[in-house]
Amino acid sequence: MTQSIVIHGLIKKRAEIAGAHKLEVKAADAIRDDLAAIDRALLLCGYTDRYKACKAAIFHHLL
Repeated sequence: MTQSIVIHGLIKKRAEIAGAHKLEVKAADAIRDDLAAIDRALLLCGYTDRYKACKAAIFHHLL
């Protein structure tokens, strides 16, 4: 009996975390798309030098 309660609890918690993960992946995808749109706009404006440095700095910050 106790084992089935533990298993049920673990399955429920796993489902909650999987759902949260799915939402976070969608949010990260939206952020990536926003960044890509900004990157394209910067390139259209001819802004490349500082953009490359900013991109590297942001990437380094995420590590």
